[in-house]
Amino acid sequence: LVERAPVVPAQALVDLDQMIDDLKRDRVESLRATLRTLSVTLGPRAFVTDVAQPFAIALGQAWSKGQIEVRHEHLATSLLSARLRVLLSTFEDGEEPPVVVLATLPGEAHTLGLDLVALYLAAQRATPRLLGADTPPMQIAAAARALGASVVGISIPIAPNREKVKAEIDALARALPARTQLWIGGAAA
Repeated sequence: LVERAPVVPAQALVDLDQMIDDLKRDRVESLRATLRTLSVTLGPRAFVTDVAQPFAIALGQAWSKGQIEVRHEHLATSLLSARLRVLLSTFEDGEEPPVVVLATLPGEAHTLGLDLVALYLAAQRATPRLLGADTPPMQIAAAARALGASVVGISIPIAPNREKVKAEIDALARALPARTQLWIGGAAA
């Protein structure tokens, strides 16, 4: 996949309000087409930074303000994750270091942040390995060892029990090989 510079600045192409409106009005195909067009027009890195990440934030804000329902947020997340995975699949032949293992901790089902980071890393020529949601710390550490990971990335979008999350992060950090960095991100990080 060749990265193309957009002829028009991304901000001029991206209308988050229209995307949220399509979602509210259940115009699924319109939103899907917008995501597809923007991903092709902007390329993977700009799609992540100028579309997907701002759209994810806009979704969270619209949900917290009661402007959209849970079903809307789940549908939009599904459409966005599908688009990110399609783009990520174009990098499947890459096996270049660094290898970055990505996961969420037990009890965390939100993986959109992992998909965003995976695509961005792949576009930067790293090799992301997605373990996904709800992964026990010792299994994350085992994957890091088995895959020769330089980095383990943990997404913490929500942390209702901060003490439990801290204990799991501490256990993971102790179990990782000394050469493996631990990155932690997400709204509750």
